[in-house]
Amino acid sequence: MKIEKYVFTEHHSQDKLYEMSNLFPYATGLNYVVWISAKSNKERHWARIKIADNDGEASISIDDNPEVKSKKGNIKISGKNLKDIKQFIALNKDVLLDHWNGKIDSKQLGERIKSI
Repeated sequence: MKIEKYVFTEHHSQDKLYEMSNLFPYATGLNYVVWISAKSNKERHWARIKIADNDGEASISIDDNPEVKSKKGNIKISGKNLKDIKQFIALNKDVLLDHWNGKIDSKQLGERIKSI
């Protein structure tokens, strides 16, 4: 699946996406747009990324065994796509957590992120 144009729709959350860094498929190797936020100390969740396509979004934990924590809309995550997402998180866990913990900014995140 190739995302030619990402369109924000009613299926996507109203989380403060403007406060999140976004990475497109060419930068990640995933079939989704990846949204990454820094911790604000107001969260009721641990570090996570959001993946999104034109049909919806999903939150996935950043840890040693990433899990889909929530889904909105009609996003579909095949077994292969989930394997790729887990590989992306494992490959980039340190940089994702550095961004989450405010140790690096979005520019540094983009420079350090590795595609699968």
